[in-house]
Amino acid sequence: MWGLPLLLWGLPGVAKSAVLRQLARSNGLPIEVLSPAARGEGAFGVTPVPEGGRMTYPRPDWTDKFEHAKRGIVFVDEINLAATHYSGALLGLLGDRILGSYQFAPGVRILAAANPIDIAAASGGWDLSAPAANRIGHLD
Repeated sequence: MWGLPLLLWGLPGVAKSAVLRQLARSNGLPIEVLSPAARGEGAFGVTPVPEGGRMTYPRPDWTDKFEHAKRGIVFVDEINLAATHYSGALLGLLGDRILGSYQFAPGVRILAAANPIDIAAASGGWDLSAPAANRIGHLD
């Protein structure tokens, strides 16, 4: 396992996502960049669907690349712009490496980025909840 999930704090537009994409490419790692403000609920495994007479949370289709590689990077961009109904899914991802019904392999690293609180607030964002902030390492 790669270890503790990491959160990169920085101003918007300083290429946090681009640097991680390049890092993944140069090391032959699959990467998925998730933006809670731009992606639908299905991308986070929080949309229940009926299956076999019960409600289930299907794993997002983008997880296929990690199923085969068993390694890579899941990067949650602008995590502090996530709507509150994503909080459970994000806690599962950060704390248990689970999204929907999918458990990531130990070789998949969970990373995130956030804008400073005063900048995020101007876009409807906020500080991370204490449970989320305590499950992730912070890098300025």
